Amino acid sequence: MKELMVSTDDEWKVIQPNIEAVQKLQQDSSGMRGMSLLFGGRGGGGGGPFGGGNSDQPESASKKAFNELQKTATNKDSTADEVKAKLTAYRTALTEAKATLAKAQGELRELVSAKQEAILVMLGLLE
Repeated sequence: MKELMVSTDDEWKVIQPNIEAVQKLQQDSSGMRGMSLLFGGRGGGGGGPFGGGNSDQPESASKKAFNELQKTATNKDSTADEVKAKLTAYRTALTEAKATLAKAQGELRELVSAKQEAILVMLGLLE
C-alpha cells in the first residue's frame, strides 16, 4: 500500500498507523457481523475486507454488544424486554463506533495529499 500511496518512508511512518486505525474502526462499525448468524457461525466479527479476527486484539464495545445481542436473540427463553435492551445497547455501541470512525477518517484525510486521498477513497478507507 505504501507504493500505491507513493509515500516516502517518513510519510508512511505517519500515515500507516492512521490507516490501520481506520481499518479496525471500519470493522467495529460495520454492523455486518450478523451474517454469521444466518450461515451458522457464532460470535461474528471475523475477516472483513482488511483481515481481522485477531484474537490478540481486545474485543470492541460494538462486538461485545453484538455478541450479547446474538446470545439473547437466539435464546428461546429470552423475554422481549431483554431483547429490546440488547438491541438498544448494540445500536448505541454501533453509533459510537461510527462516530469514532468518522473522526479517524477526518484525521487521516488531513495527513494525505489529494492524490493519496483519492487512492484511499478507491480502497474504501475514506468516502
